[in-house]
Amino acid sequence: METIDGVAAAPLAASLATWIVAGLLLLLPSSSLFPAADLSADRRMYLPLFAFAAAAALLLARVKPAVVTAIALVLLTLSVQRTFVWMSEESLWSEAVQRAPHKIRPKLQLARAVPAARGLELLSQARLEAPFDPAIAAEAGKILLSEGQADAALDEFGRALALAPMDARNVNNRGVALAALGQHAAARADFERALQLDPALQEARDNLARLPTEAAR
Repeated sequence: METIDGVAAAPLAASLATWIVAGLLLLLPSSSLFPAADLSADRRMYLPLFAFAAAAALLLARVKPAVVTAIALVLLTLSVQRTFVWMSEESLWSEAVQRAPHKIRPKLQLARAVPAARGLELLSQARLEAPFDPAIAAEAGKILLSEGQADAALDEFGRALALAPMDARNVNNRGVALAALGQHAAARADFERALQLDPALQEARDNLARLPTEAAR
């Protein structure tokens, strides 16, 4: 029987196949049957990596030390580079925007991590790609509201609500803008409507509780 450094090749191949198949089976539920809501959810790789690491160990145990050292240095370099990218939301999503310039989600995420002017610029670019995406208008409204531009924020939240009228978050966001403008009755109606659409929306419940009562006014 053919051997590799004195170890039978057939058993080695069988062991490798076993661990690789095990890794793929562990990866299957989170990557096909139950896809992750967040595409950068690396946690789905935690269990599969145990199996893939075992397969790699079987191979590395039969590789010359100099080759192992070279592989380790390459992996170390890559790890350092990725660490610098993941050190901040801005660097992470900036890279995502560069690599997927036509995707909307990276621009939305990056808009939250950069100054308001840059964020609005990114959202304007995203709107050209997807003019009917309510998430873009909602994000623009949040930035404008944080900058004290409640009137402009109300317009954006209204646009998001028109595009997705059954989304409780859009109703709640409009209520926040109305409250910022002092229109408490209209804001209360929006918060109550948001809770009707989604009773579990804690943000709407908290916003409703913060509104001044009739007696206080």
